[in-house]
Amino acid sequence: NVSVNMDASQGGFNAHDAWRNNIAGSGSLTKNGSGELTLSGFNTYSGGTVINGGTLRGHAQAFGSGDITDNATLVLDQSVDSSLANNLHGSGSLVKTGGGSLSLTGNSDFSGTTRVNQGRLALNGNLGNSAVTVNTGAILGGTGSLASLRVAEGGILAPGNSVGQLNVNGNATLDQGSIYQVETDASGRADRLVASGSITVDGATLALVSSPSWQPLGSYQLLSAGNGLSGRFGPIQSDFAFLTPTLSYGANQATLSLARNGVAFAELAEGRNARAAATGLDNAGAGNAVWNQVAATNAAGARSTFQGLGNELHASTKTVLVENSRLVRNAMSDRLSDAQDELPSSSGIQGLAGSHERGLVWTQALGAWGRNDGSHDASSLDSHSRGLLIGSDVPLDSGWRVGGLVGFGHTDLDLRGESGSADSTDYHLGLYAGQQWDAFSLKLGLAHSWHSVEARRNLAILGNDQRLAPDYDAGTSQAFGELAYRIEQGSLSLEPFANLAQVHLQTDAFRERSGALELDSRRQTTDATFSTLGLRLAAKPLGGLKVVPSATLGWRHAFGDTTPEHESAFAGGPDFKLVGAPIARDAAVVRGALDLALSETLSLGLGYEGQLSSQAKDQDLNARLSWRF
Repeated sequence: NVSVNMDASQGGFNAHDAWRNNIAGSGSLTKNGSGELTLSGFNTYSGGTVINGGTLRGHAQAFGSGDITDNATLVLDQSVDSSLANNLHGSGSLVKTGGGSLSLTGNSDFSGTTRVNQGRLALNGNLGNSAVTVNTGAILGGTGSLASLRVAEGGILAPGNSVGQLNVNGNATLDQGSIYQVETDASGRADRLVASGSITVDGATLALVSSPSWQPLGSYQLLSAGNGLSGRFGPIQSDFAFLTPTLSYGANQATLSLARNGVAFAELAEGRNARAAATGLDNAGAGNAVWNQVAATNAAGARSTFQGLGNELHASTKTVLVENSRLVRNAMSDRLSDAQDELPSSSGIQGLAGSHERGLVWTQALGAWGRNDGSHDASSLDSHSRGLLIGSDVPLDSGWRVGGLVGFGHTDLDLRGESGSADSTDYHLGLYAGQQWDAFSLKLGLAHSWHSVEARRNLAILGNDQRLAPDYDAGTSQAFGELAYRIEQGSLSLEPFANLAQVHLQTDAFRERSGALELDSRRQTTDATFSTLGLRLAAKPLGGLKVVPSATLGWRHAFGDTTPEHESAFAGGPDFKLVGAPIARDAAVVRGALDLALSETLSLGLGYEGQLSSQAKDQDLNARLSWRF
């Protein structure tokens, strides 16, 4: 047992002093005298604490584990967050100081006064006989009970430990200039003050804590008084972007309602895709869970969310699939060009790819990469493709040469500056035919590609990442025709040509789900037409190496759906369109190739092609091995 007698006039201890040693054991601590003593240790004594005079100050772990009887002044000086489970007795004064949060969890019959001067005091037990005053800059919270309450000017009342109800056994007063801070949670509850006596609100400020859990068009009872409610709140503080909070008063309660204001979602969206997503969500209405969350957020949260919802991965995937259709188309066209080229008889070898009189089997390896700088509406993207084609063709008596191909490949793409990527496994089937009349030649081709797409998007919705990973199928059908005229100039042949290709992409319907977010994408199509004018140059075989170099220069123009769009719909809402990275309307076509005769029946070809514009660069390499039979 420790008994400390401490008066302002005594020696030994000064009027204000501290006990820094830790106190342990089963005894008690008694504070006598009018002076102030601070317990600064971490004490474990269990016999209880009695304050008969002066002031005893300390943090939550300074008072051991027994009951505390306060018949003078007890100062709970808490600079860090902690809790005090001791039961409190007596009729003195209890003061909370320090910037930390202190939770009182004991079942106390303390009947003195309680003042919250600094930091936060959370009444999570029973202090039902004590009159509590919250002074300027201090906060009262918790879910317990107290005898009466006054929140002075500058004081803050924030019931709960997040969301909860604080109970007053008598009367409560919220002075002018005080703040009643209210938040809500996903269950639809809001903070609440319940008094068995009266509640007086003298112009206090109602401060609503921003949260997507607020229910638009809903109502919350914030005050409940058993013996009548008087007065009104003054200003309402909130940062809702799309809601207007209003209060209604009854004889014994105050109720908050949140009405939709006149600000459209799209007004706070930045960029075409973000505005389209915002409009789509706005039109989905209050029955949509994401609409409810966005409607209850602030401007910054709304802008960030609309930016995330405007992620254009699916539209930009269409850009890549349409552009990559050239790989199969060019392979068929190149094969027909090779079939129409023959080496001079003096070389001792017929055409590098075979003459008109012989059939041929060929295989071609593909590798391609693309970079699209996007636009002010869509982010830029990178793509990589690889694959293998196997084909065969034969001459017909009519002079036509016909053939077909099969193939497979893989494409991956990534949005730069956005969270999104996609992989496509591709299977190809094509038919081609060519004819030559003296200097004129005609090439025709049809092809279809099946795509199995795996997409991955991370959308930031009100600060939370929602991972969407839909799988869907797509198909690309295309047809092309080319007319060319060959001009022989010594050891060089020139061939002006005009090429026209039609590409039709269809993507199947799919759904995306993550948390409250639900998006439906219906089946949709993209159509693009490509016209290319150019000149091919091919040299005669170089000496005994039997190597034929060739080059192509051209200009490609695209029209139709050159800015691919993807339509989605939020649950309960109409479709909205997001645009992807655009297909370059005009691009320079640069090609180079080397063909090498390995034997009378076997040849090897290496080629490069680039489609270059200020906005996009698509390049590919290929290697083809051909065998005549």
